[in-house]
Amino acid sequence: DSKHVLLDGTGDGGLDSLTKKVARLRKGGRKIVANYVTVDTEVAVQRNIARALNPKKKRGLVPESYVKEVHQKISRIVPRAIENGLFDEFALWDTNLAGKVRLVAKAEGKNLTIVDKKLWKRFLAKGRTPTKTIPSNIKILNEIKEIEKVAARMKAKFETDVNIRFFN
Repeated sequence: DSKHVLLDGTGDGGLDSLTKKVARLRKGGRKIVANYVTVDTEVAVQRNIARALNPKKKRGLVPESYVKEVHQKISRIVPRAIENGLFDEFALWDTNLAGKVRLVAKAEGKNLTIVDKKLWKRFLAKGRTPTKTIPSNIKILNEIKEIEKVAARMKAKFETDVNIRFFN
């Protein structure tokens, strides 16, 4: 009797790292079912800031440069992983529309079926976006100051405390 295993990640590794994880699971006789979720990078950045500013979420702010880098990596890694047959089953889900999840593509082994061509092209385009260099600490501090200004405005508008926590 086989047990199911869920590997939850942000996609911050590379194809080699993913291949090694899959190989370990396959060695144990596991079927590899991959479900990836995508959203436009700018939407992800906006949602990241909203979560950081929401006192009920109690989450820190992920640096914008990291959010962009991870989105780019995933859009580069996924097509190669499918080409290499890493997954027994694969699905890519789009969450750009709040409250609506749309199937973008699916695969069995190396056999890719694109369900929504427009969303698939948007997903791939994120991988072609030039990576910006990691910002200097001065730039990060300036971003923090801007976020603190937004938090102050929100505090005044909603008459509530806004907690901001940063992590990397």
